[in-house]
Amino acid sequence: MYIEKIQIKNFKLFRNITIFFNKNLNVFTGTNNSGKTTILEAVSLWQEIFNLLIIKENHKFIFNENKIYLDYKKLLSIRSSRHNGVFYNFDANNTIILEATINNDTDFLNIAFSLKSHFENIFVIELENKKKFNPEKFNQFFNLSKKEPAFLTFPASIDNLKSVEKFQTYVNIDSQIKNRNSISVLRNRIHDLKADDIRFNSFKEDLYYILNKDNQRADIDIAVKSDRGKDSIAKVDILIRNLFVDIYLLGSGTIQIIELLLSLYRKNDDAGLNLIMFDEPDNHIHRDIQIYLFRFIKKHIKNKENKQIFITTHNESLIRSLDPTELFHIEDKEYNNIEIKPVINEKVNYPKKGFQPTHHIKILESLGAASGLDIINAIESDTLILIEGKSDAKYIRKIYVKSKNNQSIMFWAFNGINDIFQNINNYKPFFKTLKLWNKAILIFDKDLLTDLQRTKLQQAFNEKIGIKTYIWKSYTIESTLFSDIDILNKLLSKYFKKLNPKINISDAEIEIKLKTSIKSKIKEKQQIFADLSIENIKNHVLWHKYTKQIKSAKKKTKDILHLKNIFNEDDIIWNEFTEYYKNKLNINDFHKIIDKNDVFDILKNIANDFNILIDESLYLSDIINLAGYDLWFDEWTNICNLIGNKSKKEEQEIIEEKDTKEEKIIIEEKTDITLKDFYSKINNLSAYKNKKTRLGDIVKDFYHTNRINRNELYKKYEYNLG
Repeated sequence: MYIEKIQIKNFKLFRNITIFFNKNLNVFTGTNNSGKTTILEAVSLWQEIFNLLIIKENHKFIFNENKIYLDYKKLLSIRSSRHNGVFYNFDANNTIILEATINNDTDFLNIAFSLKSHFENIFVIELENKKKFNPEKFNQFFNLSKKEPAFLTFPASIDNLKSVEKFQTYVNIDSQIKNRNSISVLRNRIHDLKADDIRFNSFKEDLYYILNKDNQRADIDIAVKSDRGKDSIAKVDILIRNLFVDIYLLGSGTIQIIELLLSLYRKNDDAGLNLIMFDEPDNHIHRDIQIYLFRFIKKHIKNKENKQIFITTHNESLIRSLDPTELFHIEDKEYNNIEIKPVINEKVNYPKKGFQPTHHIKILESLGAASGLDIINAIESDTLILIEGKSDAKYIRKIYVKSKNNQSIMFWAFNGINDIFQNINNYKPFFKTLKLWNKAILIFDKDLLTDLQRTKLQQAFNEKIGIKTYIWKSYTIESTLFSDIDILNKLLSKYFKKLNPKINISDAEIEIKLKTSIKSKIKEKQQIFADLSIENIKNHVLWHKYTKQIKSAKKKTKDILHLKNIFNEDDIIWNEFTEYYKNKLNINDFHKIIDKNDVFDILKNIANDFNILIDESLYLSDIINLAGYDLWFDEWTNICNLIGNKSKKEEQEIIEEKDTKEEKIIIEEKTDITLKDFYSKINNLSAYKNKKTRLGDIVKDFYHTNRINRNELYKKYEYNLG
């Protein structure tokens, strides 16, 4: 469960804004006093009012429908020296409205509160739109099995860490966290975490990972030196550089990291909503360690933790390390009737050729970052992807981001396939000088190549040009949609319903239209070869397109790239192509011979039958956004695996220290199998078919597996289920 969006009216800088959040990570950046922290305060205030008004009654949660009067100084979420400082334009006659939309992945619920000035320092708060509020639906969202419906953690300033800390009851620990004073029970929280060996060891490993910015493999350990049942004082020492010291004596940056990690490691099974606020967590922390910290946060989220995290920062290196789907740019301007969404939704002007700008550039330039240049992004990226044309950057980036990979990528666009053949060797020294060549990947369309020509050319680029290369198996990236008709059918169902939520069409109806349209297009293309006389064929547009493209490719690959044995003689090539083309005129291989114009024609015709209009410039992006691990094309997986494997070491050594032996175990870390492939393998096992294990367990295992080869995980299931 998470907050999908919040509307904020008359609160501090904001007259009327609506912010659309991500399910997990939301990072707000902007200049000073632009309103970053104000957003955190607004969400925090909504949660605080929520808990003030909630009541348990007759085995249900209900909201107190009476007004509550409260001294403004008792509200923890507000930073203001005077009570009118929380109102827009300091006008206490304004009414603050905070309306959050809660999403539980199947439905949504709107909950709004109002806050008014009563007199002097007193606020009056109440549930807004009481008549529209649906208590039954509310209790479906927030069930009584949860200790409290919403819990918020806002790590406190490390300046409040005490030199001596007494043991506290669990109730008091939670109370200190709620009161924004979590640092006062730092040792207590470490004690409680130690009771769970698995989580405690994971906590230590993560602390080790973050602090080892230089890979020096320095020892880091945590010694809990007191017993809650016997002692009154909680004592915790940390091993740093072979010396145990009291946690109070650590540097401010290390204490800050421990406090942040504990906030993330708090058990989250006792609340419906779990919200975590980090206001500029990079304070006191070394630049390199900041990036490791954010990578850890993203890893934590990737493990499907039920936490929604809100962070503010204006740190350049952190901004560069984040995906644009997670970044929100808050500008210093009048906020009235404005929507704020991740910067991925902002338009980027891509040049026809060269480095393709990222969504980070606008942010970095607004912050006055001198290094807000795409060439710097390329150097700092994990992988540079060389592409045929600028539109490919947009689509491949969306596919890669959707696959939830954490590697940073940058694009360089050529001006078409001929430009690749003509100039890739000319650019090779340039990329090598910038140390980009060894992390570069080349991706371009198959177009009119046969499968054999595609394989030969891809292999030649890999071996002769020395760059890892992927040529789409489909005609183009758009054509990949037709590589699996069942998946396309389901995605179209979601897409049409997104365009028109009121439409009432079934998957079966779309499937009929889809297959009919494909058959019609196949028939249209079969007519090309109905009359095989060479005179008629040579008058067809396909002949001119093929001969122009293949002759050019043949000449350039041979004369410029010195690649031999890719293409046969001209008369043989045409015969090979016509035979290949005719053999692909079936529903399973159709994607190999239809270009992007064919793709749009088919989808447009289907949409028109249901009175839906689709935009040629937007449809592919929209469909990618609707995809998921169960609706994912194999070609997209191939690309993501290629990028992911290129952007990290194939073998990463992870060293675990044994308590009894100084034995170092090296574990292979590979991600060479997708969840879809993995599920497909498991699904074939007889025991799974007999429902002796649950898909949920398989998915959980898959996503929590980061230290063993996933093929080994499959073998474990094969053994256990066999």
